[in-house]
Amino acid sequence: MASMMKNILENPSTAVIFDVDGTLTDYAYGETHAQLELDFSDRERADATNIYDDSCRRIKTMHRYIQSHGIGMIACLSVEATHRERWKLEMLWRNYGIPSDRVFFVRSSEEKVAKAKEIAEMLFDAATDVVMVDDDISTLARFQQETGILTATPMTFVD
Repeated sequence: MASMMKNILENPSTAVIFDVDGTLTDYAYGETHAQLELDFSDRERADATNIYDDSCRRIKTMHRYIQSHGIGMIACLSVEATHRERWKLEMLWRNYGIPSDRVFFVRSSEEKVAKAKEIAEMLFDAATDVVMVDDDISTLARFQQETGILTATPMTFVD
């Protein structure tokens, strides 16, 4: 971690909002492609496949951070189709111990900034800093341009 961001993330009063796909899960759900939909020509089959089942493993570095930082200063914000929300909630609980009341969904990445502001006001009013961790650079750019929320990528956590 860069020294300044490392200090911010290690501060117990820093709140962290994590994206899920590509941040708390390996975005390699397909058998031969990163996108499950590319493995199936049948859209219904792809939609009915639980990509967050037991084979969806935790990212150890992220798990260690979340456990040491404490669930009280953690939230998740994810783009998801309604029919997969339950599966994603189950995976976040199973892999990270993140309860469903700390997980929020939007339908598009463009909605993330507004929702993150709501989350910060609702859950993290006393936080010294709020950091959004996402693997999508265009999403992080929107945060940087439109909010006071700090930004980091999953690679920030890798030594």
